[in-house]
Amino acid sequence: MPDLKMLSINGAKGHPDTEDYLSDTLLSQFSEFIAHRMGLHFPKKQWVSLESGIRSAARELGFSDTASCINQLSSAAISRTEIEKLAGHLTVGETFFLRDRRVFEIIRDEIIGKMVGERGNADRRMRIWSAGCSTGEEPYSIAVLLSEMGDMLKDWNLFILATDINAGALHKASEGTYAQWSFRDTPQWFKTKYFREEGKGHFKIRSDVKERVSFAYLNLVDDVYPSLLNNTNALDLIVCRNVLMYFVPELACAVVERFYRCLVEGGWLIIGPCEASQEASRLFTAVNFGDAVMYRKESRKNAPRDALIINNLTKPHKSPSPSSPPLKEGELTQPSPLKGGELIQPSPLAGEGEGEGALLVNSLVICGPVTKAPEPLTFDTALAFYEKGLYTESEEALRTLIVEGARDTRTTALLCHTLANQGRLEEALTLIDQAIVSDKCDFGLHYLRASIFQEQGELDDAVRSLNRVLYLEPDFVLGYFVLGNLLQRRGKADDARRYFETALSLLSRFRANDVLPLSEGMTAKRLKDIIETMLGGQK
Repeated sequence: MPDLKMLSINGAKGHPDTEDYLSDTLLSQFSEFIAHRMGLHFPKKQWVSLESGIRSAARELGFSDTASCINQLSSAAISRTEIEKLAGHLTVGETFFLRDRRVFEIIRDEIIGKMVGERGNADRRMRIWSAGCSTGEEPYSIAVLLSEMGDMLKDWNLFILATDINAGALHKASEGTYAQWSFRDTPQWFKTKYFREEGKGHFKIRSDVKERVSFAYLNLVDDVYPSLLNNTNALDLIVCRNVLMYFVPELACAVVERFYRCLVEGGWLIIGPCEASQEASRLFTAVNFGDAVMYRKESRKNAPRDALIINNLTKPHKSPSPSSPPLKEGELTQPSPLKGGELIQPSPLAGEGEGEGALLVNSLVICGPVTKAPEPLTFDTALAFYEKGLYTESEEALRTLIVEGARDTRTTALLCHTLANQGRLEEALTLIDQAIVSDKCDFGLHYLRASIFQEQGELDDAVRSLNRVLYLEPDFVLGYFVLGNLLQRRGKADDARRYFETALSLLSRFRANDVLPLSEGMTAKRLKDIIETMLGGQK
């Protein structure tokens, strides 16, 4: 949950005659650059903070004056390392454990508890993403919550992804050691039960809880998601609080749209109370829990394919907010009875009921009728649905194409991705295995198979599939990168380094902006930056 750095007036720009003077024009240009590349919004009233941040970043990056640093960063292709260092000076994590405790109660009782009840023994998997996790207090709070739910989640495959743009914050998060300030509004049992004191007022999180969380660098503006490659697909819950409020509106809307595509049907998005946007209301159903509003991705399989869908939500009507009793040790073990959220009702539309075709579906208004004749289904039609996160429609189109005789690899692969992004991994794996029987030498199918195994936690099977991939296609860059990642997770740092170095060698054959094969949009430069950061972290 990063906040823009609110720095003292000591960093204000100097007199025009001073050596390191920054003009309003230069600050304006740099503000636009930061908004474009990092999503961070620095209006003119916050230029003092922006200038203080870039001055300190310039020193770390080795520039003798700040203006030269700005000009260099703005005119050249900025590297991931430079973005990380900028983020460290322009953002600061202001967070603590169980921040906004009511949010965690809703996650426990109304989201996870209900999800467990609905799925039963059918699909005992849960995938959660803390986007903008800062120094880790939020994802670790979620991990503790899952631990406290005890037998309810026994034998479940639980995965928590935590990402941020600030490499320094991620390093602290991965260490899992915190000062007393991080527990400033936390019940005593939380710290006593899940942390051990390490002296000098510092506390380290329990290893079994720490292992539940996977930390990774991710730039919400530049990086690819949803993707099997970085585990941002088929998610049940995304928590991104107090992040979007610092983005320029256009980028905030784009991020929300991509979050929508990352979630399975029935999945949830939690954003800050001041971050509600038209985009969230348009795509999701807003659910009012009395003192908090959260967003659910509803099933779209019954919606007309070509209908214009508008979410016309009013502000939540005020209802008495139940007082939340203090969280006590063991309280999270037995979730309270599920009450369910209250759907926020749409306000009447002008002219509703007059003329043709306004149909109310929950909080969605579908305007019609659609008079345009449907166009013939093609692969591009299915791909367009997929890229918009309309996985049900994409699946229907692809299955229709297959029935009509389209049995090529790209159709099968896209259908597998569509199933995987809905969390239907076993179906995807079965389809891949059937396709491999027909074409045993297609390395792309084996790579997709490895990705599914990795998501299921079947790492040995994933490694075997990746070795098969590299036997069939020795120059496949992502194969070396993913295999290096798996080996690193298993503690084989030397082997992982060899695979990473091979990937870097192969990347030298690509131009910086070339999109890598089977990468879902990742460029050669982006992967090069990621690998170099990972190799740096091994030293």
